Amino acid sequence: VARLRAMMQKMEDRLDSELTGVCLAILKLSGALVMVAHWVACLWWATGNYSMAYRQDSWIIQSNLQGSHVLLTTQYITAMFYAVSVLATMYGDVGAANEEEQVFTMVAMLLAGVVF
Repeated sequence: VARLRAMMQKMEDRLDSELTGVCLAILKLSGALVMVAHWVACLWWATGNYSMAYRQDSWIIQSNLQGSHVLLTTQYITAMFYAVSVLATMYGDVGAANEEEQVFTMVAMLLAGVVF
């Protein structure tokens, strides 16, 4: 992250155009949003795996994403869909199946409301 920040600063220093600066700012913000959504998606998947290990229910089971027959890309896209939905303060088709997942969703929504 530090190397990326230094590289972006060098690019900003080389670009004098106001339009280019605005486009670069939008690109940086979009990249940060995608990175945060990725982290939330990974934590959401970890929460679902934890729930499956200690409970009978989980969002992963409800979404039929367990097992070796399900592609990794399908699992990631579903978790990312949840993350983007929560960060945009709307609740999508992927939902919490137990208390741990509900708490995670509430915390993610509160943080998204404060940060964004």
